[in-house]
Amino acid sequence: MERVRDIELRIERQRSTPAESPGVTLEEFKNLAFDLEVVWNDPATDARLKKRIVRTLIHEVVADIDHENWS
Repeated sequence: MERVRDIELRIERQRSTPAESPGVTLEEFKNLAFDLEVVWNDPATDARLKKRIVRTLIHEVVADIDHENWS
């Protein structure tokens, strides 16, 4: 139970601490995009890392269902 409480406290501290956004140049952003493709296609990249990448890149998914055209 102590371990659970410790983890819960760590989670709460993480949530309450605002994330600092480092300034990124356009060139750094372009390099990151290239690096992402390399990492994604590397056979050594496991599914867990790919899931983390996807979760990082996708903030929110919104679906609007058109019931009139629903089959």
